[in-house]
Amino acid sequence: MTVSAARLPASTLEDVTSDDITKAYVVRRVRDWETRIDDLYARVGSWLATGHDCHALEHVSMREDLMKRTGVAARSLPVLTISTAGHVVGRIEPRGLWIVGANGHLDMLSPSGRHVLFDGAENFKTPEWRISALSARQKPENLTRPRLVALFG
Repeated sequence: MTVSAARLPASTLEDVTSDDITKAYVVRRVRDWETRIDDLYARVGSWLATGHDCHALEHVSMREDLMKRTGVAARSLPVLTISTAGHVVGRIEPRGLWIVGANGHLDMLSPSGRHVLFDGAENFKTPEWRISALSARQKPENLTRPRLVALFG
């Protein structure tokens, strides 16, 4: 499969099984991931505004296989820390972009336990954020304000 402007891979499975993924395409996917993470964090911050502080002061390194294969430099991605009354009560951390069955996933720790956040949309489409408890990954729900607020009390 050749990656061209007319026909971009719609899924991670197509990305990871292609021998013709270009550096420019990988850079575009990584930039899109960075934007989606920033937008997600802004949404979480606005949804938890009352009584919670959200800060992205910590970072994790992103250096996935397709990045290595195409010569794309590692990226530093923000980790969102959520606090109440000066005490850390949760965090959201990017884990991977190229996850088969998702358009990226993040781990979330809340007072209610560990959860997985993932984007169910096709590549470069409007994100469709879903959430599931780590112990119930096969039962994801849409990430909504009421769902998130319930996890953080």
